[in-house]
Amino acid sequence: MNTTKINKYEGIAFVLIIIINLILVNLPKISLSICGTSAWINVIYVSILAFLFVLFICKVFQKFPNHDIVDISAFLGGKFLKIFTGIAFLIFFSFLFIMTIKYFSESFKLIYFQNIDIFFIILLFLIGAIFANSFKTKAIFKTCLLVTILVLVSLCINYFVLSDNFVPERIFPIFR
Repeated sequence: MNTTKINKYEGIAFVLIIIINLILVNLPKISLSICGTSAWINVIYVSILAFLFVLFICKVFQKFPNHDIVDISAFLGGKFLKIFTGIAFLIFFSFLFIMTIKYFSESFKLIYFQNIDIFFIILLFLIGAIFANSFKTKAIFKTCLLVTILVLVSLCINYFVLSDNFVPERIFPIFR
């Protein structure tokens, strides 16, 4: 397997981009649409479950250093569990990729390109993803490092400009 080493700052930037995308941009809308007024309880439950899952994964990887999850499943369950784990990850990441591209393309179409067919917008993003992957992962991580700085600065400016709309009294019904 061809592995690429990244430095600490590139790794932090990559994780920050994922966290900013999921938690600050998409989670409030998705959580509110699914859970309604109890969305804050759902965030607490999901955070606790995610913390426990990460803790479990870290403990497993301490017992099996320099192995990935497929190698660990082969050790624990043989060839059957290795194939099952590989197929499960392939299905999960394929589904996640398809849903992310579809959701982002529909949002992009709704905001910017109302008259263009969704197929062409998805095709544009797929061509961009293929082009970015042709430069290997090191270029993607370096680009993430640059974009993270811009995203964090723009988020800070956004929160500063919208600070008048943050009213702490709006959360008080949860304490009654």
